[in-house]
Amino acid sequence: MKNIVIVLCLCLFWSSCEDSSEGKTVELWGTSYSVDNTFELDLTSNGLSEQIPSEIGELINLEKLDLKSNSLSGNLPSSLSSLQNLVELNLFNNQLTGELDSVITSLTQLNYLTLERNMFSGSLPEDINNLSNLISLDLRDNDFSGLIPTQINDLLMLEFLYLHDNNFSGQIDPNICNLSKDYSDSTPIGVDFTSVEYFNINNNQLCPPYPECLEKEEFIDSNGNGLWTPEESYTDSNEDGLWTPEESYIDSNGNGLWTPEEPYTDRNNDGEYDGDSFGIQDILECEE
Repeated sequence: MKNIVIVLCLCLFWSSCEDSSEGKTVELWGTSYSVDNTFELDLTSNGLSEQIPSEIGELINLEKLDLKSNSLSGNLPSSLSSLQNLVELNLFNNQLTGELDSVITSLTQLNYLTLERNMFSGSLPEDINNLSNLISLDLRDNDFSGLIPTQINDLLMLEFLYLHDNNFSGQIDPNICNLSKDYSDSTPIGVDFTSVEYFNINNNQLCPPYPECLEKEEFIDSNGNGLWTPEESYTDSNEDGLWTPEESYIDSNGNGLWTPEEPYTDRNNDGEYDGDSFGIQDILECEE
């Protein structure tokens, strides 16, 4: 009888422990979330402020974390690196600071990383190639600086790369062209460097010479209509078998800028000449 009582007590104790584990919750910004059952957390435009609490690292089953358009500030908590199932991280439009370090580069399952419009600074880490599953890397409108690391060329799953409106400097490694979309493939992946919808590095201090895949495609306007037509020759710099209409112009007054009387190709049909991909300011900065 005594043995039966002991066994019964042990069973009740074990059951109690299991129930306690299954019912564990984490409180974030005044709300409790189940550790076991929280796979997505979307708190877009929720008026959140101050630092991201370290307790967020306890939600180890999170696959998507969306905190965009709040007033979050400070550095990212180190506990964020515990979210090893995270596939999508969106921190767009906050006031977050600090450098991009192992807190982010340890999240090796990430497909989508959006840090746009914050105050992150410093150089990109050389171990950024740990993020080998990235499809989209959006770092625009921050204060990142230094060289674009060559390790970014290893992110062969990338289709979207936005680095504009930062302070990157120096030359771009020509092997970045390894990321180019291969149009000969039946299911092409890669970055279309000819389109700002997929790639943008404007408003940095980057120096020429630029990699071949980033140069605009020129054509000979043999029929004088200001547009490329199939019978006209062109330079297929991205090897997609098509002419991609970057806005080239004839600098008839030799001032290095487009002026209203000079012809150009209006690639985005906005009725204005929008300038070269990198801009003359970048070149002047490099020559000083």
